[in-house]
Amino acid sequence: MEKKNNPFRCEVCGTETEAPGRCAECDGWLWEVEKRHIDGRVYRVPVVEVGVDPSVYQFKRDVNAAGVSEEYRLRGEWNEAAAGLLLLFEDGLGRLWVANGHHRLDHARRCAVRTVNALIMREIDGYAPADARRIAAEANILDGKGTDLDHAEYFRHTRGDKSYYGRSGLISRGWVIGTYATDNTYGLFKAGRLPGECAQAVSGAAPNDESLQSAGAEWCLKNPRAKGDEARAYVEALMVVPRQSTQSDLFGFDDSALVAAESLAGIVREIRGEIRERITAVQSAARRPEIARREGVDVKDPQGILERVKELRAELGRWIKWYVDPDLTAIVKERAKSAA
Repeated sequence: MEKKNNPFRCEVCGTETEAPGRCAECDGWLWEVEKRHIDGRVYRVPVVEVGVDPSVYQFKRDVNAAGVSEEYRLRGEWNEAAAGLLLLFEDGLGRLWVANGHHRLDHARRCAVRTVNALIMREIDGYAPADARRIAAEANILDGKGTDLDHAEYFRHTRGDKSYYGRSGLISRGWVIGTYATDNTYGLFKAGRLPGECAQAVSGAAPNDESLQSAGAEWCLKNPRAKGDEARAYVEALMVVPRQSTQSDLFGFDDSALVAAESLAGIVREIRGEIRERITAVQSAARRPEIARREGVDVKDPQGILERVKELRAELGRWIKWYVDPDLTAIVKERAKSAA
């Protein structure tokens, strides 16, 4: 017998119903509207109820009006198990806006999914759109979503307390760049000329120092294949070479100082690399007894191996800020002199 199509559709989500009005799922949803809030409860929300406004609720760049980047647009069939929870904001008029989950909402719409799982924060409970935007951005950072620039933009505009970011696990490359980069460094990074790895290295090595970061960024531009550790070591080396008493150029360093800094940076990377290699060797001492003997480690003494690794890590820790340690600075300069 041929199935007869129902002539009615839910006035909320549009699905077929047995009678005029709302389907059971949407009816239950609307019944809960007056008492929902961000209390950890998960709600089944009709997709058609959720609005999108990236300019208010999103920090990401290069997205369309739906808050979606074409590069990261979700493909394939809808997977309920992988969809997770959207974070929605309910404004004072009762309208819902997506704060976290723009790509998943877009995917749900294209797959004709009727409802999605969501947490909801409400303006009536004291939340503001800025809170939703902040919480959503932090969730993306913790989930590893978004680009270095997306993350840096968030930190650049919020300027929150470092202790809070540390407790929340938000200290990242984007945090370093957004917090410590000078306008010049940040402009080069934002324009795509300075890779995130190098922007982090330059900013972290000389927080908010215009001349050091300018010199470091210029070196990175001249050495486009440079890694972050190379850029950082170069900026550190600039701290121990003479600056001009009167700045005749942008950086305050003459050519000889820049050449000397490059030489010192190479020595520092070499020394740090040597220590890291020794740590790895001692950790595998049981397989490399000749290295163990050289380091004074008895392969039959596990505690001794742990102690030696601890000592080597402490030594590496000293070399993190070698440029403020006169003894370590002297070692670097002497090795550079011998290598000249």
